[in-house]
Amino acid sequence: MKVFRAKACQSPMRKGWSIMFQHPFKKDERGRSHPFVKRFMYTEQHDEIDILVEEMNELLRVQDFWTSTAKGRAKARYDERVVNAFYND
Repeated sequence: MKVFRAKACQSPMRKGWSIMFQHPFKKDERGRSHPFVKRFMYTEQHDEIDILVEEMNELLRVQDFWTSTAKGRAKARYDERVVNAFYND
């Protein structure tokens, strides 16, 4: 089974941090599975981005969250920015 991990990266075009990860259930425009996704997280704080990355890594570890129908359960458990980064296009 493939292991998915998120990492923080500073945004070159914006002041703040983004999260980058391979998405477990999306496909890119060429039909390839697991495209890399980069989402701006609206924070400039190192401590905060570390927490958001850990939440995303937990979401990526739990396969029960890998369907669009699990968004409601994810909202109850994770920061809204993490949920939006994972489920929204």
